[in-house]
Amino acid sequence: MSQNLIEQTKDYYYNLAENQKIQGRNLKNIILAIYYYSSKKAGYDKTFKKISIMFNITERSLKKAYTSIADFLDDPLEKEKESNNIPLNLIRDFIGEDESKYEMKMASKILENIYNKSFLDGKSPKTLAGLSLFLSYKLSNYNLYDKEEFHKEFCSEATLMKAYDKIKCDLKMIIPENYYDKLHLL
Repeated sequence: MSQNLIEQTKDYYYNLAENQKIQGRNLKNIILAIYYYSSKKAGYDKTFKKISIMFNITERSLKKAYTSIADFLDDPLEKEKESNNIPLNLIRDFIGEDESKYEMKMASKILENIYNKSFLDGKSPKTLAGLSLFLSYKLSNYNLYDKEEFHKEFCSEATLMKAYDKIKCDLKMIIPENYYDKLHLL
């Protein structure tokens, strides 16, 4: 067992104990659930089954302990980062995996700026993806050949236009600087 992994497990344990998140729970199971979490974050190949066999507890009780503390272990910033990747993944699914595509690069940058400036907070990932890709297509003079498919994949035209109307006064803050001359296309 790695000393770093043991230290990480201790840190998580003390944090949970300090915030009274483990009262009334089986201490051994909680510590092993934290160990599982630490292993997973460190990239070790530890499964519930392997840990339960190693420490002679049931896999079910380990999973139950993990479920009871998982929300307290996850870093909110990491969760936010993961949720920010959803629109980008939707765009990738729509236009393909080739990130060197102009539209992909542009949509990615627009999406990043929307998040950084906190524009459109609360909008669905599909709306954010649709708006980013829509702006990207417009800036590249690329016409959507299948508007119906586009709106089916992301959001309705009305929803897209509402989101666009909300940010159109701030387009200079969203699109990359070297595309300001193309603002007339939007």
